[in-house]
Amino acid sequence: MEYRRHYSPPGVDKEVRSQIAELNKGFASIKQFHDVEQARKEEKARRKLEKEEARRREAEEAKKRAAEEAKREAKQQNKREKAPVKALDTKGKKKVHYEVEEVVSDSSGDGSETSVTQELSEKTGKLFISEKRKREADVVFEDSPPMEACPKRTPKRGSMKPVDLSMRMTRSKTAKKTGRTPIPAKKKTPVKTPLSKIVKSARRKTPQSRSTPDASGALARLQYRDAVMKELKDLEAPELQKIRPDEGLHYDKKIEAIFDIAEHRTQIAFDKATVDEAEVIRIADSDNTEEVNQPEDEIV
Repeated sequence: MEYRRHYSPPGVDKEVRSQIAELNKGFASIKQFHDVEQARKEEKARRKLEKEEARRREAEEAKKRAAEEAKREAKQQNKREKAPVKALDTKGKKKVHYEVEEVVSDSSGDGSETSVTQELSEKTGKLFISEKRKREADVVFEDSPPMEACPKRTPKRGSMKPVDLSMRMTRSKTAKKTGRTPIPAKKKTPVKTPLSKIVKSARRKTPQSRSTPDASGALARLQYRDAVMKELKDLEAPELQKIRPDEGLHYDKKIEAIFDIAEHRTQIAFDKATVDEAEVIRIADSDNTEEVNQPEDEIV
């Protein structure tokens, strides 16, 4: 028996193979989607079971707590029922009720008297101080007025009345201690000085050449210059502008003007002092008084 081979062209085989590959891809994607859905359903079911289990546990715990509370309440109730109820002792004095006994006949003799005394002693031994009989109302006697006691007066609690401290009182106390009468100080009325006087007093006068020391030196020169500058720094620009032309100086700026005026006045004061000292000839220091009026050529 011969088997017949079906011949298929190569182009058809490629098409079939491509279709089979596409089908395999589709099947793989379908399977993947099915697996994802199955996993999601399983996760949802697992969560549902966990929630139900948690609810069941909570219900069981609530039942256990309720049972424990019921047991505790039952125990407390049993303790309350078994505990003896104590009578409340009222504070204060109580009335003691005495039973009236029958009068004992005289024929009973000494034995009966001893028994009566024993009974009375037993009854009195049972009495307490808290069960003393309250006092009854005062007994009113005939031909006697009722006694009236003076009401009790409790001392008032509180601080003493505050003393009004005045100036006269404080003065009298100080006079007793020191022995002197204090004289009240006179109140000084404030005197208002006009503004013009204040400005004039603030301006100090320029030290004259006579205030310079006799011995000229660098220190004295600097002191004089500082004094002039301190005086000039309180002046305003218009006043400095008036001073500089008077002294033959040109005004440029305030600070430069102050320095120039101070230097100018110092130079005038100290140069004049040195000139005066140079002109004076001390005769007492020379040995020969005749040489003073001689010319310089003869002295040499």
